[in-house]
Amino acid sequence: MSVEKYDRLIDRLDRLEDLAIGQQAQAALLTSRMVGSEIFTAELQRLAAR
Repeated sequence: MSVEKYDRLIDRLDRLEDLAIGQQAQAALLTSRMVGSEIFTAELQRLAAR
């Protein structure tokens, strides 16, 4: 394998890795929520009912 082909292969692998990491981050963001948000919301509802 020539040096040029190897460099192109490594560049492509880097781009694919960045794409995969970006997709994983996006999926994590879509499925995440603030820690304790349910408790916080319940407390706000309790205070509002007073």
